[in-house]
Amino acid sequence: MMSREASKTGAALALLLLAGAVAGQAPLSARWTLDETMGLTAADSSVNANHGTLTNYLSTAWASAVFGNGLVFNGSSNYVTCATNGGVPASLPGATYSVAAWVNAGPQSNKVIYGEGHTGNYTGVAAVFSLGSGVNSATSLRVVIRNNAGVAQLDRESIATVFDGAWHHVAWVDNGLGGAWLYIDGVLDAGDFSYTRSGFYSLNRVGLGALTQLTACCRLDGVLDEVRVYPFAITPLDVQVIQGNGTLGTGFQVNQSSARMDVNGYAGSFASAARVTIPQGTPYTLSLATSLGGFPWELASHPGVAVQNSLVLGPSNIVNVALDSATVLANNFFSTTWGVPVAIPTFTPVGYALSTSFSFTAPTVPLFLTIQFGMVDPGAAAGFSLSSAVEIDVP
Repeated sequence: MMSREASKTGAALALLLLAGAVAGQAPLSARWTLDETMGLTAADSSVNANHGTLTNYLSTAWASAVFGNGLVFNGSSNYVTCATNGGVPASLPGATYSVAAWVNAGPQSNKVIYGEGHTGNYTGVAAVFSLGSGVNSATSLRVVIRNNAGVAQLDRESIATVFDGAWHHVAWVDNGLGGAWLYIDGVLDAGDFSYTRSGFYSLNRVGLGALTQLTACCRLDGVLDEVRVYPFAITPLDVQVIQGNGTLGTGFQVNQSSARMDVNGYAGSFASAARVTIPQGTPYTLSLATSLGGFPWELASHPGVAVQNSLVLGPSNIVNVALDSATVLANNFFSTTWGVPVAIPTFTPVGYALSTSFSFTAPTVPLFLTIQFGMVDPGAAAGFSLSSAVEIDVP
């Protein structure tokens, strides 16, 4: 049974969720539509004005592409250097970000679609983040993340084909916690792109069609269209919207430092809830974290699709945990129908940073459930914070 304080918190959360929110556009770090027809500038349509400067273009740079025009790269001399007024470079340590683009290029080795680097020599000690063509496979997409010492934290190639002379949409998603995913034509690639960062990262250059550092290297031979960078981890649904040249909106809660949740590494975004498909009878991991200790914390479940501002909370679908207490819940486990009852680990405060991950087993019958959690947060304008919503689909 919840405490009176917890019940009041639940009521406040429910009121906020029912109130709705004004729809808007999700944060956007940069968007180069590449729809120009002349000139030497690739305009960034985000508020950051990270406009690109075309370098070594001696002939027409623009050609018909997937949506309007695209920018042509010759593979030998030309590339684009982008301003870094804000939002980019995006791949800084601990940052949550996403990069998406359309590319049409034939098989080639070690060429770059989008790259972030430093003014240091690319063959020496310099940090790098790049999306480009493979080395082991000239038709694959390669992701490279390297620290200042030149040590590769990630150097992996896609299973799916990208560089085959046809248009393909690529989307890279990094949750800043070691979870990362690559989508090709809206489909999650079968490769494992999880990694662990270490060392220092200094990034101050952004390029299209090349890795621009002290000098430019790895120049692309092909055409780019609709390159976007977001300051959050987009969901699979967001990827499909972007692939169709749509605009990501707002209205959904996103993970906050005082209320963070994911399932198998997936979390919702400003534009949608994350949907995680889990086969019947298989385990999955729910991870929770907060930057605050000693305040009421509530996990909610709802047997339906997440809506804007997420769940309607009530006594029947809230589990309450006091993060500064040595004891949790009278029954000490979740008893909802969406998984085998599992004991909740005791949260022992370590400073004010608390986190845990624990496993559930999906039921052996079809189930669809949305989950979210909220926490009292005196520093927040509303007095509490909410995590993003995750939809668990057991088909």
